[in-house]
Amino acid sequence: MKIEKLILSDFKTNCYIISDNGIAIIVDPASNGENIDLFLKNRNYQLKAIFLTHGHQDQIGACDYLYNIYKCDIYAHINDRDLIAGTDPSKILTIPSLKNVKVTAPVKYFDDEFVSFNIDGIIIDAILTPGHSDGSVTYVLRKFSRIFSGDTVIKDGIGDTNYPTYDATKLKESIEIYKTFKDTCKLNPAHGPASTIGDEKANNQYFKY
Repeated sequence: MKIEKLILSDFKTNCYIISDNGIAIIVDPASNGENIDLFLKNRNYQLKAIFLTHGHQDQIGACDYLYNIYKCDIYAHINDRDLIAGTDPSKILTIPSLKNVKVTAPVKYFDDEFVSFNIDGIIIDAILTPGHSDGSVTYVLRKFSRIFSGDTVIKDGIGDTNYPTYDATKLKESIEIYKTFKDTCKLNPAHGPASTIGDEKANNQYFKY
């Protein structure tokens, strides 16, 4: 199993490529689909699935581009469907460069609080952790103690709280879930450097409430 990272767009969104035996899945294909495709082809990876941590436009920008090449499955929580499809203006970020970003490719929405996926031997769990958005999801590779947190938790903090989808009460409940993870679990956020759950318990003010 290999986990690689591309940092994409002016928003420096982390796009994670998880691969095993030539099969790849992506967490948050933020933008620059051509660059992601080139990365996959240079390593002879076959993209099988895309997982979205949430529906904000800086996470989803390359979904359509990659789907048109690989016909890969795209997974997200149904609570963020309006964000992903761009159908609810009240929730969509008004940043000019992101104005028209949405996903028109078919998305396989799940509505459970916990779902486990097996993508050609890559097993990844999805845990609903709302707060940054109603459909924010944390993805976990249990076997490898890796957590992909999106904007729910970033190193020493949380994602932007000025967005219209932010809900402080729900986020606090979601962080209670994070506190149950082992301290040694590595945290891979949507923005910024990696961390560990132990470091976040020690240094992240939102873990102290």
